[in-house]
Amino acid sequence: MRKKYNYRKLRPREYSYINRFLDDIHRAAVFYEATFVNKKVTFYTAKTSITVIASVTNFMHLCGVSYLRGSKNFFLSAKYRKIDLDKVLIKKDGTTFQKLQVLSAFPELISGNVRLTGRGRFLVLDYDYALRTSRQLLALTLINQSAKAIPQSLLNFHKKMFEKGASVVRIESQDFNEKRPKIPVF
Repeated sequence: MRKKYNYRKLRPREYSYINRFLDDIHRAAVFYEATFVNKKVTFYTAKTSITVIASVTNFMHLCGVSYLRGSKNFFLSAKYRKIDLDKVLIKKDGTTFQKLQVLSAFPELISGNVRLTGRGRFLVLDYDYALRTSRQLLALTLINQSAKAIPQSLLNFHKKMFEKGASVVRIESQDFNEKRPKIPVF
């Protein structure tokens, strides 16, 4: 549930600034759907594993916005390049643009340079797990719900310290609609 008082409308000069990120938002939506939506994506370290299950409704929050037409419509609008900026609200705390700045690096989270951390706190955000890039750039925080991890937030930690975590040694993906075995991503 979004708290409307944590978001505000774009100011006139912010329209042109957010416009610079529309291609990144589109590419991230396409990547997010192809990689995570309707799939179980399992990340393995030497000692543990975590399965991530995502829906299109998680995507809006990863971008740090609220959309007056709803989270599913934000995802579809991003995917089809139809975002109505008059319906976009950004976070009052300034983190929207921080998230958008690292959105283009989102695909690095399924590369060989990803790490898995355990429970932690980043600024005021508590999370159960985080997938982070090996280079100090971005992290996808996850919350544990019924033995699966749900995307919670996308963090830009370029200038802040973040737990190192364990190297991911294997990533597998399995489509919900198919009975085929898991497909190695890397």
